[in-house]
Amino acid sequence: MAHLRGMYEDFAGHRVPDDLEVASALRSAMVVVDTNVLLDLYRFSDATREAMLKVLSRLGGRLFVPHQVMREFWRNRLDVVSGRGRAAEETLERIDLHLGATATTVRAWATPAGVAGPVRDELLGRIAAVQQDLRDAVTEQRPVPVDPRGVADPVLDRLERLLAGRVGPAQDAAEWADAIATGQDRIERRVPPGYLDAEKSGTPEGGTGDYLMWSQSIAEVARRGTDGLVLVTGDGKPDWWVRRGPVFVGPRPELSDELWTECGAGLTLLRPVDLLRHAGELGVPVTDASIAEAGRVWARSPWTADGIALLLARCAAEGLPHADVIRAAVAQGGFVEHAVPDPAAYVRPVDRITTDLQVAGLVAADVAPALTPARAAAPGFRVAYEFTAPAGAR
Repeated sequence: MAHLRGMYEDFAGHRVPDDLEVASALRSAMVVVDTNVLLDLYRFSDATREAMLKVLSRLGGRLFVPHQVMREFWRNRLDVVSGRGRAAEETLERIDLHLGATATTVRAWATPAGVAGPVRDELLGRIAAVQQDLRDAVTEQRPVPVDPRGVADPVLDRLERLLAGRVGPAQDAAEWADAIATGQDRIERRVPPGYLDAEKSGTPEGGTGDYLMWSQSIAEVARRGTDGLVLVTGDGKPDWWVRRGPVFVGPRPELSDELWTECGAGLTLLRPVDLLRHAGELGVPVTDASIAEAGRVWARSPWTADGIALLLARCAAEGLPHADVIRAAVAQGGFVEHAVPDPAAYVRPVDRITTDLQVAGLVAADVAPALTPARAAAPGFRVAYEFTAPAGAR
């Protein structure tokens, strides 16, 4: 008779580390950070950036940055630096759009209603005052510009010292080609991580970047002989995580199983906000404000089935073709080929309707864009991943 076993012996990948085990791993395991963690240093406030850098510094030689992470950091840094003020500009535009529409509505009401001019003007003045107050508040919070050349760049200065001797080597040409081929095969078989990046193009590795980071991390764990890997990632997609709505349950079991099979090491998957929550285990005090900020940088509320249905209904009511494009993308796993002259302009009606639903309180203020330009073998569009989840509207 076969030896009787416990519930995790053949299902180790389903065991999620508790807080004590996370703390222990942070004190002893190799720690890898992905590209978003490094780029987030430009998105954080000064206090939160300093907290994250102190945590990473406290890891010492246990901190490891795969070569693929540095490749992506240098590839994306200029876009992040130049985009630091973009969110503020978009917010100001939306303030002007919606409060301008409110003022127009008041004017349109005042004339047929016979509202006296002074009363109408007082109402319009109150709207203008609110508009200006909001504009001033947003402008005050605008981040300090960073010189894209790297001159007097506090992030680069700190990272240069922090990462000296901690970045993995480049693979030779043959290893690189083999890794790309393996990554493409895994994408086709939907083996995590990274298969949801199948449409990425325009880089030598295409959609295999996540797999390259993962495989380079595994190779370093094996080289060091460590019994644990803590991977800190800003990627919240379900080809890394088991998720239930906004709750990040733990790493995909396939990832834990692969690391254990290859190296005999345990996997702990953390988001940047989780790393700051556990910073005390490394002797780094972090304020609640910094933890909250780290949680806001990438966290988004999920699209609900009702929200998706409302968006599709509004598109249809306005006679827009976008509802059919969204449904086609859902039917094909999240991406649909659809060539248009200006992809960015094409999604603006969907963004506008999303904003209207947010203002009405029918959709959360921080949902992901419903429809975004993307590219696989041909140009097309990808929907937010909730649209393809079982709870999503079809």
